[in-house]
Amino acid sequence: MKNYFLIMCLMFGFFLNSEAQTIFSDDFAIDQGWTSSHPNDIYWSGNDGGSLLWHAKRNVNQNCYMPISQYNGGFEMSVRHKSTSYTSNSWIEVGLVSDYDGYASINSYPESGVILRIGWTGGGTPFSVNYIAPQLFYSNGTSWAPNLGDINPGGSGPDTTTFVGYSNNTWYETTLQYYDSTLVLTVNDDNGNLVGERIYTVTPEAFNFNYVYIGNSDTQDPSSMQGIIDDLNIQQYPTSLQEVCYPGSTLVNDDFSSGVGNWNEYDPDSKITINQRVEYSDWKRYDEGFVHQTIPAITDFELNFDFRITDKWGNAKSAGPCVSDFYGSLSDVGIGNYVHMAY
Repeated sequence: MKNYFLIMCLMFGFFLNSEAQTIFSDDFAIDQGWTSSHPNDIYWSGNDGGSLLWHAKRNVNQNCYMPISQYNGGFEMSVRHKSTSYTSNSWIEVGLVSDYDGYASINSYPESGVILRIGWTGGGTPFSVNYIAPQLFYSNGTSWAPNLGDINPGGSGPDTTTFVGYSNNTWYETTLQYYDSTLVLTVNDDNGNLVGERIYTVTPEAFNFNYVYIGNSDTQDPSSMQGIIDDLNIQQYPTSLQEVCYPGSTLVNDDFSSGVGNWNEYDPDSKITINQRVEYSDWKRYDEGFVHQTIPAITDFELNFDFRITDKWGNAKSAGPCVSDFYGSLSDVGIGNYVHMAY
């Protein structure tokens, strides 16, 4: 396959440009003026090119925020981060919220919003879990977060299908996409290799985002955790299947000259090679495997691609490229509702 590209939205009027608009961006090279409730715990540092240092303490509510023009659509947030130490159950939160909710109030969560939580849990249990996962705070005072599993004493252990794990003192780039009732969490290492990806279905809300928020909203005990945040970027993202793009705009155009690039690969049988093309070697019907990448939600599209079949035997079929609302998981290769080419 020389070329693989999607030309979206050929039959729709203007809704959203496929070239995403930036909501907020900070590479922390300079101090952009974050307001911090506890400037000795969450603060900008000019060391090593600039970064935001944080020391989350669960015995006090901590907020660091930057106001933005009110926004109420879907978004894609990417953040480069590293956790350096922890003492017990604790975490840091990064995201978009309606309000940072004042200072140092007991159990004072953000009023409403969508955040990324990077934390550690275990404490007195036999389990030690480093996790990256999303959380939603609704305007009615409720919240949603994935169940990390039964990690209490005597429990069955963490549910690793609900979060992505990480290692201390290691840089990661995490992307959280939120639109309508869907959250997509993607974690890569600092070399761009996929660490893990999770997809969640949540109850949607028309959030009014007013602040970029970094903080610790829990005040349960004196546990603490430390780390670094760098290169925080937030862009607009479609909020539903009805918000697409300009007619005829291109969302994916890849000649595979850069190898894996933005593609995430599941290849347990080592049958897939991406180098100038996507090549499947000695593919059998019982072999699992696919490559994929996330795109904005769409309704109409046009696929253009080159392909060549070099050999065949028996009743074999190759499916793809395809566009799907769900690709399954890295252990369950079901691709949901989809449109594909088969040959």
